Amino acid sequence: MPPAGFKYLVTEMLCWAAGGPQKYTGRDMEASHRHLAITEAEWQAFMDDLQQTLDRFSVPQPEQEEVKAIVESTRDAVVVAPLQG
Repeated sequence: MPPAGFKYLVTEMLCWAAGGPQKYTGRDMEASHRHLAITEAEWQAFMDDLQQTLDRFSVPQPEQEEVKAIVESTRDAVVVAPLQG
């Protein structure tokens, strides 16, 4: 998927999940991610990137927690391999 399409679907999903008027039109999280075999370590790296982005744009803490909770709610459908080490 082109970056612009990915960005659109992520924005659409977050707005829908946060109770906005948008309707999410993408595939479900499992169908969208299982073939990628995302590991727990990769998930953590993504969550670190998300935190840096929220901080960079000075998103207030309550909204940060809301966004992170929405994203975390998709973990089981996205992560397929446990953390190894």
